[in-house]
Amino acid sequence: MTGARPTLRVLLLNGIVVHGDAISRSLVMKCAALREAYHDRVQIDIATYRSDVGLPNTHIVQNLNSLLCLPAFLAADVVIYEFGVFYDLFHSVRFAPPSAHRLAVWHNVTPVGLATSADMAALLQRSLDQRADLLLCDHVFCDSAFNMAELEPLGPAPGQLSVLPLPVVNGFATAGAKPRRPDPLAVRLLFVGRLVASKGVLDLMRAFRMACAAVPDARAELTLVGNNDFADAAYAARVQAEAAGMAVRFAGQLDEPSLIQAYRHADVFVIPSYHEGYCVPVLEAFACGCHVIGYDAGNLPAIVGAWGLLVPTGDVAALAAALAAYLREHVAAAREGRDRMVATGAGPMAERPRRMAVRRYAATYSEGAYREDFIAALEQCMAARPDLAPAP
Repeated sequence: MTGARPTLRVLLLNGIVVHGDAISRSLVMKCAALREAYHDRVQIDIATYRSDVGLPNTHIVQNLNSLLCLPAFLAADVVIYEFGVFYDLFHSVRFAPPSAHRLAVWHNVTPVGLATSADMAALLQRSLDQRADLLLCDHVFCDSAFNMAELEPLGPAPGQLSVLPLPVVNGFATAGAKPRRPDPLAVRLLFVGRLVASKGVLDLMRAFRMACAAVPDARAELTLVGNNDFADAAYAARVQAEAAGMAVRFAGQLDEPSLIQAYRHADVFVIPSYHEGYCVPVLEAFACGCHVIGYDAGNLPAIVGAWGLLVPTGDVAALAAALAAYLREHVAAAREGRDRMVATGAGPMAERPRRMAVRRYAATYSEGAYREDFIAALEQCMAARPDLAPAP
């Protein structure tokens, strides 16, 4: 949008807008992109059940009815919904003002078969059912081609879907070199994500135990990072029990600077998920020079590419073997005083050129590029419906 234009009124919605939540971060980045592009020519409001982020014009609403009476909803030129799990506010897409552009972002839903309780299964099924409301929007942005393919069976209109990949936030662009360690045999593994069954954390505990037993000379330790508010308490207790007697640290939620340091100090990022619609932590790990080992579920083959090493989903023995091979080579290279060779999807790579390559790869997912792509896509969507231009 160029030249003198009336103020654009944008309402962003999600069930929660909190630190440590990837979908919340997607909403926050859109706020930044809108302010950067339009400055004082945009009015941004947020509607949510709960927020600890402190963004201006955040409206805490109790239910759908209170949202439908919210002046910011009634006056919006553009309403943008983030969707990755059921929330009542998303039903407002059916009642949005006729003059509003309705846009959504599809972050995917965990399959019901990965639920560990009846309550969780019911929530996931409600989420999948509510997914049909996405097609009531003028346009739906999907984090990945994998996510977009999951919506195709719903019968979207031609051009209704597009891919808008999530970026690595700016702080990772200046993460710095990995620190040198006084103990050359020390190996640090890292997991970042929720302690839930779909993330395969129990598989990781078992594979880590097997790998450590196979390569006892490697002084390996594993750090688990994740917001405990989003954990499955019963599953997390099983993970803690499985970790007993091993060098495993539960770090909980970390702020961005601390998270970057966790990646910087890690050699390997392990992601044994049974389902991933996107997986920003893979990009964060690459931005900090980590090797990535994980399962080949969902979008992981696309986001990891040839730079990491993936094994068949659910094959704990194969995951353990991949970890053990890394530990074994780490020990051998340290003792021989040489650069270690790392197994990747493209074959063995020397560690130094591998780090350079993955950092360059992660840089293609910059926050600046995301902001520019989002604004361009937003304006294209608005141009496609000139009848919904903001009123003076």
